[in-house]
Amino acid sequence: MRVCIGWKEKRPKGRRGMRKLYVKTALTDVWSSPGDDPETARLTQALLGDAVEVEQERGGWVFGRVEDGYRGWLPASALTPEAPPPGREVLVCVPRAQLFREGLRAGAEEQQLPAHAFLGTRLVELGRLGETVEVAFPGGRALIAASAVNRLPSVSDAQGVPRAALYYARLLLSSPYLLGGITCSGVDCSGLVYIAYRTAGVILPRDADWQYDYTKEVASPAPGDLVFFATEEPGFPAHVGLYLGEECFLHASSRLGGVVVTSLHSPFYRRCYLGAHRLTFAKEGFPGAESEDTTRISI
Repeated sequence: MRVCIGWKEKRPKGRRGMRKLYVKTALTDVWSSPGDDPETARLTQALLGDAVEVEQERGGWVFGRVEDGYRGWLPASALTPEAPPPGREVLVCVPRAQLFREGLRAGAEEQQLPAHAFLGTRLVELGRLGETVEVAFPGGRALIAASAVNRLPSVSDAQGVPRAALYYARLLLSSPYLLGGITCSGVDCSGLVYIAYRTAGVILPRDADWQYDYTKEVASPAPGDLVFFATEEPGFPAHVGLYLGEECFLHASSRLGGVVVTSLHSPFYRRCYLGAHRLTFAKEGFPGAESEDTTRISI
């Protein structure tokens, strides 16, 4: 069984009358306001194939909800009305995988392909060609190395998902820090947790405080559990990492410039440590991109 929080095996329709667009580039930023406003902040990022529920459009920009629950502005040039085709989905399981056209079966339409796809990107498998897989996504199709994708993961045991999430997070070691980022080109603390768990088959809320509220405190962390820190104000979970074991955690640190391993006993983090949390079952969820309250699932 695959547990999905925020997206389904068959993606459900959004609210009646709500227009949906899809990301056709490898990655696009989601901004707090459109255009070149100097006060604009990057809220999050969306990956190739991700859905955007459109609320308004203005001068080459689209305002809508992306799959991690954030609402913000995206460039219209990064979006297409063409939905992903039906079929078996695969997930990119390496930090960055090349997409290429050479060797596509006859009849593939001419298109401007994204050059690559990032960890956690969902693609539709069309067929296997030796060591490559033909995949489709909004706006076209391409080939990708078979070693760069996995079939959608099983999350049938409580230890498997955190272990898998930790494995994927470790792939991003030494990636630079980027506020709002979710990829090896730049990632923030909650973005690292989000993309690691997404690739493991579970979508968590996007921000550290949302992740804190959405998970359950445990007395003793196990590898892959979330560890939280009040780095900005007392009691507020502003920073999150993944517990590695042996009193160390993996995290994307603005102070340290990227994804690093740090001891829980380092003076700064020991002072602001709030505790460890684990994904558990509850009836309520968070508002995902499909305009539904998603369900928190026990694993």
